[in-house]
Amino acid sequence: MDSGKNIGASVGRPFSVRFLKFIEVFAISALLLLFVMILLGVVSRYFGLGQFEWSFELAGLSFIWLTFLGTVLAEFSGENAAFNPFDDRLSTTGQKVLSRLRALGLLLVASYLGASSLAMIFRNGLMPSPILRWPQTAQTASILVCSVLIGLIAASRLLGGRKS
Repeated sequence: MDSGKNIGASVGRPFSVRFLKFIEVFAISALLLLFVMILLGVVSRYFGLGQFEWSFELAGLSFIWLTFLGTVLAEFSGENAAFNPFDDRLSTTGQKVLSRLRALGLLLVASYLGASSLAMIFRNGLMPSPILRWPQTAQTASILVCSVLIGLIAASRLLGGRKS
């Protein structure tokens, strides 16, 4: 992500530069953990060591967090997937209306995703993972965090009238 030019370009002030940097550092940490755990798992299988089965579970957990944090960072910087071939053909008012409709749709999807992830946490959040025996909330919380942050981005666009 371009850390100087796009900060706040697509979102209003609720997202500070420090908070965005925290998300970036957390995502980079998840990527490093993913790499190290996969490498550890591969090396342990190559040498026939049976004590490192947990590395693949931790790799999967870090992959899930990396995916959802990457989604937030991409949406924040306006680099997430969008279908906009007709935007330039619309008037300025039409573009603003379409931008607000997109933000509203994003807010609705984030709300549904948040409600769904809360339901998953309440249903099986305390169920232990197969190897590490960590609660499933460690995985599902990534979805909840993503939905809250994307919901804040969408709400900020709706309230501030920023282009999506």
